[in-house]
Amino acid sequence: MKRSIEKLGVGLAIALTVGSVSVNAINVKADEIPTERSIKNTELQDKEISKHVIFDSASNSYSVSQGYLNTLSVKVADYIKENIALTNEKIQETQKDSTIGTVTAVDGQGISHSIKQNIARSNGKTDIKFYWNYARVWLSKDTLHQLGLGVAIDGLFVPEPIVSKVCAGFGLVAGAAKSGIWFDYNYFAGIWTGNAGWQ
Repeated sequence: MKRSIEKLGVGLAIALTVGSVSVNAINVKADEIPTERSIKNTELQDKEISKHVIFDSASNSYSVSQGYLNTLSVKVADYIKENIALTNEKIQETQKDSTIGTVTAVDGQGISHSIKQNIARSNGKTDIKFYWNYARVWLSKDTLHQLGLGVAIDGLFVPEPIVSKVCAGFGLVAGAAKSGIWFDYNYFAGIWTGNAGWQ
């Protein structure tokens, strides 16, 4: 499993910008591209790592103890630090966006910390909840109907193909949704984790 996480952390470069997407071109060997199976193999290790991830409500940021990182390989430690840094950056961006309803962060023990709350709409809400290694995304019916190339939520861009895969799992087209949806999105790897539901 350690090798799977190491492969996941190597060879991925994703640049996210509000309103547009740019992907850095890189040379990746076929065996370095993470597969759904290799990512699922990391779930047990992610649960172990989560025990050591701390969320500080005062600074609205995640951290992990250096002592724990020192017990891991350099690649795995770098993978964790990159995920946490990216998540902290996204959390800070949520403070600036008035269009987002609720933002919540979940610590390694599963405790939710409210970062921002606005009133939700009746047709669902457009919100985001950060975990250290993925985000739970809620998209309202209105957001789904205006999807275009994707949706930017506080600087986190979710491309249309990801939202379409989630919608296809419900047997619908995003533009025809009758209510909002939620799903878990690994923005570091750029994949839908397979978890989703109706609002």
